[in-house]
Amino acid sequence: MKPEAFASISPATDFPQSAWDLIRCPICHSTGKLKQSSWRCSDCGRSYPKYSEIVDFRVVSGREDLSFAHLQATRDEKERVSRALNLAATVSFAELVDNYFREFPTRPEIERGEKQTLLQADENAQEILFQMGQTVPIAELADRPQSIALEAGCGAAGVTGILAKRFSAVIALDADLDRMVLAEKHCAQLGVRNVVLLCAFGESMPLASDAVDFIACVEVLEHATSQPELISELRRILRPGGQLYLTTPNRFSAGLEPHVNLWALGWLPRRLMDAYVRFRLGIPYVGKRNLSYWELRRMMKMCFGADFCFRRPRRSRYTAQARVANSLLHIPALAYLVRLMVAGYHVVASKPARLGEGHSPQRSGAL
Repeated sequence: MKPEAFASISPATDFPQSAWDLIRCPICHSTGKLKQSSWRCSDCGRSYPKYSEIVDFRVVSGREDLSFAHLQATRDEKERVSRALNLAATVSFAELVDNYFREFPTRPEIERGEKQTLLQADENAQEILFQMGQTVPIAELADRPQSIALEAGCGAAGVTGILAKRFSAVIALDADLDRMVLAEKHCAQLGVRNVVLLCAFGESMPLASDAVDFIACVEVLEHATSQPELISELRRILRPGGQLYLTTPNRFSAGLEPHVNLWALGWLPRRLMDAYVRFRLGIPYVGKRNLSYWELRRMMKMCFGADFCFRRPRRSRYTAQARVANSLLHIPALAYLVRLMVAGYHVVASKPARLGEGHSPQRSGAL
């Protein structure tokens, strides 16, 4: 089915032109024009299909993959997305989530966890905002002229909905087209009209350099094909004085691995992780690469230099494991070891402001 035949589920919107002016071709980095069924690059002429309000910018390189397997997978995805968009016009967000898991069945316990995350996107976003607000001057960044925020790896767009109430425009980006359909439905349900929906890989974002004032990248880095490239892209698109808020699970966490709920998975050699998960659960362990403190620190330093810091913001609610970890952090002899084994890391990074353009937000202390 052609993209233009897909049903739209969004209300009539009038996105700020400034947000669309930031879109670039991920191949040649030129500007383009948004049309009814695609976004077309004005330089190389490449067209990127538009499904309802979602523009699909996913490319790996300038060469097309014309293999039968790739073409069949693309055809299957289009048909699946078409069904979801048509269904979304008549059902609730919760029913659309149920349909998603009919299309992608998995183990019951994993489905329950993922479904809960999607259905509680707004509640989870409030908790993220509570923690984020302790380390990032959201109000200051949102008060910039024509302020733009990006939620990288938006999933159901819970954080997008909150940022849309504060910034002039928000770009919601995810590499999963099926989940972008959920994001569009959720945004429509919330009634937000200043959101641009992009399906793209984080390693090749279709955005201009110095494009956004704030980036929320929550539990996404571990899914990137090239983690250094993703971090480099995040810095590239930040405006001078802009800030990045990034969270990611710790490989050497003392608790459960968050994607498959297995104890101490990260302590195994990486080459054995997939085989172990298949043995225990009967499912593959691919597309996930949790980082240790030292790996994450090295990647951040490579891209941001000294303009980043690890933070440990307060939560509005704590698990028993977190309460124990916080208690141990007050014991000097154990504090360093505990920091290396916490469930995950919060990183705040900034791009220094240019001379005469104000000051870069003040950096906080280290972990």
